Parts: sequence; structure tokens; C-alpha cells
Amino acid sequence: MPELLRYAKLAIEKGLAQGRDGSYIKELFDYIVPALVEALHKEPDTETCANMLDALNECLEIYGQVLDENQVRSIVDEIKQVITASSSRKKERAERTNAEDFDAEGELLKEQNEQEEEVFDQVGEILGTLVKTFKASFLPFFDELSSYIMPMWGKDKTTEERQIAICIFDDMAEQCREAALKYYDTYIPFLLDACNDENPDIRQAAVYGLGVCAEHGGSVIKPLVGEVLSRLNFVIRHPNALQPDNIMAYDNAVSGLGKVCMGGVDWRLQLSFYLRLHAKDLMNLS
Repeated sequence: MPELLRYAKLAIEKGLAQGRDGSYIKELFDYIVPALVEALHKEPDTETCANMLDALNECLEIYGQVLDENQVRSIVDEIKQVITASSSRKKERAERTNAEDFDAEGELLKEQNEQEEEVFDQVGEILGTLVKTFKASFLPFFDELSSYIMPMWGKDKTTEERQIAICIFDDMAEQCREAALKYYDTYIPFLLDACNDENPDIRQAAVYGLGVCAEHGGSVIKPLVGEVLSRLNFVIRHPNALQPDNIMAYDNAVSGLGKVCMGGVDWRLQLSFYLRLHAKDLMNLS
């Protein structure tokens, strides 16, 4: 379905579809997206669900700007249902791991959990696309989704779930800027804590988010600049900072330092002090 939408859009843009204009693409989009959402609601298979979410996201990337409020509402409601159903399935599997026959079906449960992670990944992709498309006007829907997303930050969740939750906030903070400041008090403590995580993907997502907040947070983030610098420092000075698994977290942390410089004179004073204090460490990493 995304391919059909993509080729129709391309044909009209190149003048290859005589008698057709943007209204035809909108008509096609209005047929495909609701059908995908409806089918998704009925789909019991986890792998198929992930594939359908991927297809939905592709459609949104191609022509999502034409969504009306009711269509956004239907997608958001379906995402709530997908998260709830996925969480229930994972809870049921966790209980089955304690059963006597776990060893016999252990490999199957592992495969099913991996499929579940793909579902969460696609949910994150869709929310990222909606935020990038509608920016601050999507925030009322984000508020509704917060109670579904916040549990994903828990340390009892998988690395993939936690990373997806962080990336959703990163997208929201980056795209909505000043309109997202009201969420900082809730989410920044999670970012600061995640900078110390043993998993490099978690650290990467967290320091990227801190950099975004440093760039756009203004007076809201200034009281936390010392803590921000401390956590960026932790990632930069990690013993394996320049190893392949850690290099993206390191790059994002260094970029975050640059964004701190954009925060005003008092920020630059703190950064100057930080650089003098750790100049030797930074030179050793370069």
C-alpha cells in the first residue's frame, strides 16, 4: 500500500497522471490509512502487526500532512490499543518463563519477544512521524499517550523499550521546542539517569535528548546545566568511549557540549570551567 501511494504521488508530481491532481492522492490516502488502522485493530499476529505499523508509518511519511484531526485521533487510539495488547502479551510470556516447561518453549518465547520489540519500535517511528509532521499541534495527543509511554522508561523494561521511550521524547523536544518546555520537569530526570546506563544505545539517546534540551530549553534548563555537564562528562570519559559500540553516544555528548555554548553567558562560564577541569581527559580522547 505505501508503494501504491508513493508511485501515485510521484506520477502526479511528474505530470504522468493526466487529469489527476493532489486531490486524487488525498482520496487514495483516505482509503488506505483508515483501512490499515481498521485491519491493525483486528490483527492477532504480532509479526504481521509490526509489518502493518511499518506500512502505516510509510504512508504517514509520504503524505501524512493531509491527515485531519479525526484521522489522527483514530491512529492515536489504535496506538494505545497496540501498546496495551503488546504489554499484556509480554506479561503473559514473563509468567510462562516460570513454568516447568519453559526450557521446551524458551526459544519460541524469545522469538515472540523479539517480534514484540519490533512492534514497539514501529510505534515509536509512527509517533516520531506524527510529531515531525504536526509539531506542537500534536501535543494534546501526546498528553493522552503519556500514561502509555511513561511505563516504558522503567528499568524493569527492555533496553529496546526504554530507548524507544527516550527517542519519542527527543523527537517531541526537538520538533516542538518552546511548546515542549512544560514536559522538561517530568522527563529530564529520566534523561540524566539514563546517561549512566550500561547500554550504549540508551546513553546515546539520552545525551542526544540533553543536547536538544540545552539548545531549546532556555531558562527552564539553565538551573540544571551543571548536572547536564556532569552527565555529558560521564559519557565522554567512558573508558571505551571511542569503541564502535560507544562512538555515537560519545559524538552526541560532544555535540551536547557545543549546544550548551548556545545557552547564554552563564552557561559558557560553566562550560569554560568544565573544559579547564577536564582538558587533559578530552585531549586523551581526541
